Amino acid sequence: MPAIAESLAEGSGRNMFGAFIDTLLIGIVGIGREASVKERHRGFIRSMYVAPEARRQGVGKALMGEALQFARSIPGLRQLTLAVTAGNSAAINLYEGFGFKICGTAPEALYVHGRYHDELQMVCRLGDA
Repeated sequence: MPAIAESLAEGSGRNMFGAFIDTLLIGIVGIGREASVKERHRGFIRSMYVAPEARRQGVGKALMGEALQFARSIPGLRQLTLAVTAGNSAAINLYEGFGFKICGTAPEALYVHGRYHDELQMVCRLGDA
């Protein structure tokens, strides 16, 4: 747990947004900013997840909306990147709806339950969305 706490500490450049029903966490999205001077104009989306029972109810859309609104408030941030499993059409459609575009593919980037999966790299230029 200390590593998780450190990665979310104030000044870490990482922020998490959660969706709740009462006290039950049903969705989460992380957003951060690259640390190096040459890359500080870039941010990233990580850890997007919506619980299966909460999917198709607008939770993911609300989380991404909050993340993008937050990203636009960060001075000098010009673009966001994310990675998504190539076969996850619901997530890809969600991200495309927010202005993300596929910019590359990482073949066999993930290995889950004995199978390899390609990962799509996506980018959203904050002035374009």
